[in-house]
Amino acid sequence: MSDAIVAHVQLEPSAYRRTLVLLTVGRLRFVLPLMSFLTCAAIGGGRTSSAVVLGASTVGLALFVWGFIEWQVHSPAAQAIYRPVTYTLREDGIEYETAEERGRIEWDVLTRWRVTGTHYVLQARGSRYLLVPVASVAPDDRARFEGLLTRHVRRRSGARTAGQADGG
Repeated sequence: MSDAIVAHVQLEPSAYRRTLVLLTVGRLRFVLPLMSFLTCAAIGGGRTSSAVVLGASTVGLALFVWGFIEWQVHSPAAQAIYRPVTYTLREDGIEYETAEERGRIEWDVLTRWRVTGTHYVLQARGSRYLLVPVASVAPDDRARFEGLLTRHVRRRSGARTAGQADGG
């Protein structure tokens, strides 16, 4: 029996968008509610001009985030992430292979991992991510896959496993 775990990955733009939205919401989880609260407080305090500025800023930030995510999903630079790739995870690292290249990712390049929606999100240094759909890892291999990640990469505190994300 081989100790390697193989995942054949081909990301879809909708899955990439959903993952970016979840990551962004995690980063900005307090900003929009705080701005909305301050807007309501300004309205309640009779500061109409402040309320208008805060309300417009809240809407502007939301639109900017939406536009940025759409740009990320559809930018020419993003097209490479939609190409099929095969990841092979072993105790000594992750190998990847596309139609154009093969390479290796050492475990120490990855800084943390978690399950976001339907994807494993492996964060690498330099604000880079590897997205691996949970469905691309055979159900019988998921515990081993997560075990490799847990042994070699710090898990984000409070992060769920694929079984917990499925409600299991």
